[in-house]
This record gives sequence, structure tokens and C-alpha cells, in this order.
Amino acid sequence: MLPFLRARLGTALLLLLPAAFPAWAQTPEPAASAPLREVHAEGEKLLTEAQVITITGLLPGAQIGKDDLKAAADKLVQSGLFAKVSYNFQTKVAGVLVTYHVEESPRIPVYFDNIPWFSDLALSDAIRAKFPFFDGTLPRSRGRGG
Repeated sequence: MLPFLRARLGTALLLLLPAAFPAWAQTPEPAASAPLREVHAEGEKLLTEAQVITITGLLPGAQIGKDDLKAAADKLVQSGLFAKVSYNFQTKVAGVLVTYHVEESPRIPVYFDNIPWFSDLALSDAIRAKFPFFDGTLPRSRGRGG
């Protein structure tokens, strides 16, 4: 009778074990993060390295992960100022060092036409208030005719 009871108890435990610990199999591991030590940009021509870094939104000393590095690259692309963006990073004991490699989009000059209520300077200043890196040119559209 004892071997039969042991076999039944063993079977019951095997069947109940997955139900007792479902969270172990479903809990995602927390994303690895480290302090950001350095951010660099290469390939810029019209913008400075500091301006490119500002667009990424990354701040040295902040805890970041791979998703943050990708999100910063996405911000560069979404700005429209860059035709191509890639990056590489190194994880060191002191933190993460990341370099963004950018290729700026071709630009065309901006002309303000038929807006007599504002001077060109006033319009440029208003745009610069929203987009600090506005220099009188805009990236050429990749859409129709661009």
C-alpha cells in the first residue's frame, strides 16, 4: 500500500507543480540598464555634435538600456534632419558609451511667400523658438517629387 500511495502522491505533485508556479515561466526579466557615460555623434556637417546629442534626448549619468538607445536613434530619424542613422555602443565598468552615426538629409532653402503680416525675420524667430536648430533650410521631402 505504501508504494501505491507514494506513486499517487508523486503524480499529484507533478500535476500541481506547474499550477503552483505559473509566474516563474511568464515573468519577463527586467531590462538590463547601466549609467550613460558618454554620447558622441559622427557624420554631422551642418549641425554640431552637441546639437545632434540634444536631439537624442540622452543625458549623461541617466540609467539607460538598449530600448533607450533605439528610442534616441528613432528621435533622430523622426526629426527629418537625417537620411540615415545608426549607432554602436560599448558597455564598460563605468557605464555605457554610445556613438550615433548620422547622414544628414539634403536641405533646401525656406521662402516665406504671401504672409504680409509678419516679416521673414519674425517668422524665422518663431520657427526657431520651436525648432532651435532651424537655419533657414529644411530637409527635402522624401515624398512625392522629393
